[in-house]
Amino acid sequence: KVTELTLTGVDGSTSADVNVDLNSLKLYIAGVQVGSTGSLSGDAVTFYLTNSPIEIEKGGNKEVVVKASVSSGATANTAGAGSYLKINNPTVDVVAYGLASGIQLATADINSGTTTAISGSAHGIAASGSLTVALNSASTPSSTISRGTSGVVFTKIELTAGSGEDVDVTSLTVNTYEG
Repeated sequence: KVTELTLTGVDGSTSADVNVDLNSLKLYIAGVQVGSTGSLSGDAVTFYLTNSPIEIEKGGNKEVVVKASVSSGATANTAGAGSYLKINNPTVDVVAYGLASGIQLATADINSGTTTAISGSAHGIAASGSLTVALNSASTPSSTISRGTSGVVFTKIELTAGSGEDVDVTSLTVNTYEG
């Protein structure tokens, strides 16, 4: 059973601070959060799992998903040069015990003693949001409208925020034309 896991945050941008960019780190197994929500301190976070250890049956495996929030003040960068998390040294950053014996695994028994870092993918952080403005595909087709009719739908506009960040539309100007 794994009772302790330390992750190191890395930011590929020289001007960024991964401690500011990433927060509210959480571990999940089978969609359920294990351990407490953590935060980076000195570029690392340690999850202490003694109350909810990750138990792995002999010959089995468990997928651990790590999720984090990206702060609104995060430094923008591109994918491949962005922020990522890694297990810096598996023999030190993972503490595990035998399920039956309760004996702590020796460093030689964790990852076959290999100390090579295990790094996740570097994720870019968008510089700003984006917005697409388009005619809604369900917009009203051309038709003849009787005089004195009110509440007539003339057009439907679709505003779509990109994946960079939430967008707050503060003004929308609509012009009318006769034609």
